[in-house]
Amino acid sequence: MEKANKLKKPSKALEANIADYHVDAQIDPKYFLIQDIMSKYYGLLEGLNTFLKELSHPYRNWQFIVKEARNYSLNYFHLMKKHPEGPAAAHLYIEIFLSAIQYAVKPVTKTDAADNCLLLIQKIIKESGTELQRFKPILDESFLQIHDLEDEYFFLFVKSYYRIKRLAEDLITVNPEASIGYQSINHLLVKYYQYTYAYWLSEADPMDWFQNEVEETKFPRNLQEIFKDISSSYLHELVNTLKEIIKDELPDSIEMLIRLMGLREYSQFVETYRKVPQQLFESGGEDSQGRRWKLFFLFHIMNTSGLLMIHEEALREINRTLSFLIASEEPSKIQTLIQKTFSILKKRAEDFPATALNCVLNMGEGVYKTDDNDFVNFFTDFLIDLGFQSPMIEGVGNDWQIKANSDHIQNIRTWLKLIERKPQWSVRLLSAMIIHLSISGVFIKDTDLFPRDITRFLNSDI
Repeated sequence: MEKANKLKKPSKALEANIADYHVDAQIDPKYFLIQDIMSKYYGLLEGLNTFLKELSHPYRNWQFIVKEARNYSLNYFHLMKKHPEGPAAAHLYIEIFLSAIQYAVKPVTKTDAADNCLLLIQKIIKESGTELQRFKPILDESFLQIHDLEDEYFFLFVKSYYRIKRLAEDLITVNPEASIGYQSINHLLVKYYQYTYAYWLSEADPMDWFQNEVEETKFPRNLQEIFKDISSSYLHELVNTLKEIIKDELPDSIEMLIRLMGLREYSQFVETYRKVPQQLFESGGEDSQGRRWKLFFLFHIMNTSGLLMIHEEALREINRTLSFLIASEEPSKIQTLIQKTFSILKKRAEDFPATALNCVLNMGEGVYKTDDNDFVNFFTDFLIDLGFQSPMIEGVGNDWQIKANSDHIQNIRTWLKLIERKPQWSVRLLSAMIIHLSISGVFIKDTDLFPRDITRFLNSDI
């Protein structure tokens, strides 16, 4: 009995952790300025104070902080613009985003923080108007803070949708008469380009990779033209041009800024990579050769971390292209492509679960249509190895709805649709699904209309 009571009693370490987490945090005095600026909006003060207390808490919810900081900094910038200490408040928000980048755990929160930081800087530049000179010192300080970030954090700004180069363009647009005072943005742009070119040079030359991967002797005449703007030789030219600009121009001059703005930026490389698969397809003709070339380069895109922003789009293209090849070629010629596709899905299914499941369904339907039992078994091996989306119930959200994995029900539907195709060939797949559901459970909402799926499944040749 005494032993049982000891087991029921929580450990002292757990009690200490709970006590630390539930501390009634007081707002850090440095955030009183934000309170002062928002003080006339009585209806917002409760939410604002909750945000500022979370900022002052020893265990911060960075996802919540980034979301709220975006709201107050962007939607109420007009109040900072009028306030005597508005620039200091704006810089507080920028430092909040920079802290989130360094201390948040989830990569998506870090990315959101970098995007919102650049978006706020862009708003300050474009909407300060006659007050721009008041805000310029904190803009310069922010540019230097971003410049000094470690590489893993700086990369978030390099690949952000809100481009650093755009900030430079906006600075010139709002103040075209200024010929000096650009040292901090020039300093940031130089590092941005150095990082961009160093990153792409660290990747294999895409044309060399393509020629080695497809293992063919005959290539289209325009192959060099397709890869010209992402080739290693072109990147070396850009590196030399950047060195010339640094050598020739004064570091705070508008001349240096204008020349830097003429260089090729990160997003332009991404856009070129995006177009290459279709160009290879067109060069290979309408037959399967063009589609194979397209598919191989889509695989290359998926294996390049710097192209994360187009991975979901590439995955959809893999889905469409592979589905066509499965329907038009012999199974023995497709197995390697399916194997490569599943290796990519295994790495990226967590990031794009819905797209991955759609790809699995289209591939599977094509495989079942071949009416080849060995091919179906080959596909099933990889599908089972891919894993299964569990419900992952996390409690109740702010809307009082149960928080769960929305892709769980899609995974069940995907496997059911494949099993329906040929139940007698799908015993292993059905068994695997039963095991997954037995272990992780099932979560179905009233709005999922799941009975229709069960009716269709039971009406198959099960």
